[in-house]
Amino acid sequence: MAWLEAEVARWRADGVVGDDAAAAITARYRARERRTPVSLVVVLGFLLVGVGLVLLVAANVDLDQVGPLARFLGVVAVWLALVAAAEVGVERVAALRVLVGPLRVLVVVAYGATILQATQSLQVPAFSAGILAAWALGSLAYAYAVASYGAVVLGISIAVAWYVFAMVGRADSGAGVVLGFALPVPLLLAVATAHAGTALAAFGRVWRGLAVGVGLAGLFTGALPGVVGEPSFPALAWAVLAVGLIAVAALASRGDADDRFEAGVGAGVALAALGLVAIAPGEVTDVFSGRSPSAGQVAFSLIGVAAFIAAALAVAVVGVRRRSPRITDAASGALFLFLLVQSFGVLAPLASGAALVLGLGVVLVGGGVLVDRGRRRLRAEADR
Repeated sequence: MAWLEAEVARWRADGVVGDDAAAAITARYRARERRTPVSLVVVLGFLLVGVGLVLLVAANVDLDQVGPLARFLGVVAVWLALVAAAEVGVERVAALRVLVGPLRVLVVVAYGATILQATQSLQVPAFSAGILAAWALGSLAYAYAVASYGAVVLGISIAVAWYVFAMVGRADSGAGVVLGFALPVPLLLAVATAHAGTALAAFGRVWRGLAVGVGLAGLFTGALPGVVGEPSFPALAWAVLAVGLIAVAALASRGDADDRFEAGVGAGVALAALGLVAIAPGEVTDVFSGRSPSAGQVAFSLIGVAAFIAAALAVAVVGVRRRSPRITDAASGALFLFLLVQSFGVLAPLASGAALVLGLGVVLVGGGVLVDRGRRRLRAEADR
């Protein structure tokens, strides 16, 4: 509302609209608070209920005397009751419609508890990537069927967690985390682009935001010396990367310049992660030992820093081109955190005690000012 009032005042000063038209424009809108404290408490309550349900199923607390079939049917009954409450009962009562969104998120959590109970009854290992895969597929199907924003956020997050879990199981733990986060970025961006111009265009922003988050997380992790041991590239990594690159390239070729730029950024993040895993030195020098890092570690650190900074700046530009201040702010925050962590790694072998604290304080102040200044300039460009 503040933005609209400022724009109308500028239009009136430039002679684009008169006083009467300006008053008519601003009268058509009013500021509304999207989230009230009550709704936030309700969401928190539902999340606690969902987490408690999953923990109860996972632990089988005081349920050993109940047979596996009875436990499974009980969890299914809870899940179906929540579906009915969200889609039939609460929707028809105006005073309870504030519960629809949180209930749909709880439905996704209860579905996960149902999957977990089913696997326990079938003697499937609890720590299996297949459980997350089944949970993610069902969650996304439900989220799109009812057009639930909260459910699709949770469903996509579960899908990414499945991929990271699967990659860690197939590769060196450090390489698995880096590739698990970064390689799905082109595929996530392709799905985001596919939503453009549809009735579910808002879901595209969820896919794009998650792609930004996991991509920067992957490069952040990969740029830290010693995280990745021996280079490891499972077949699943190549398959996801190939599908993602083909899909995002095909969709971007039919889109506009913003789509092509975004596709290039996504491909660059994934390929940069591959490169960091390929050249990562296996050894690591403890920053508290006072020993100087090897030449290979120094070179890797410089390459990792350059890759992350380039990726963060490119993501910030994506936020400007997409008119998404949240993406720009997220990229700025990630860049500032990365500079802080890297500065600590550089300063720790060179100084200690008060000198280390003083140096980190200077980095915090100077880096924060520079990053925030760049963020404000980018957002100002987006508003023009």
